Amino acid sequence: METMTTNLPFKNLQPAFSKMQSIAELAKMTPEDLKKYHISLDTYRTNLNAWRCAKREGIVEGSLLAARRMKEKGIANDIIAECTDLPLSEIESL
Repeated sequence: METMTTNLPFKNLQPAFSKMQSIAELAKMTPEDLKKYHISLDTYRTNLNAWRCAKREGIVEGSLLAARRMKEKGIANDIIAECTDLPLSEIESL
């Protein structure tokens, strides 16, 4: 297994071998390093989810802003709904 974890020139071509290398590297970690790894992984996943949520919220806010501006220009609500992917009821309440 040691040879496989250090000499894998084809790992990018074979996802299964890449995963096997990752598992082997985890198995070699000390309990302290493994704990740090899991904390780091949890932090990464938390930050990634926060970023995705903020991105979605930003898209919705941008759509609402566009809808308000389109409504001010006199564009029909059904066209605004089609362009912004916002529900018609939400556009009517703006």
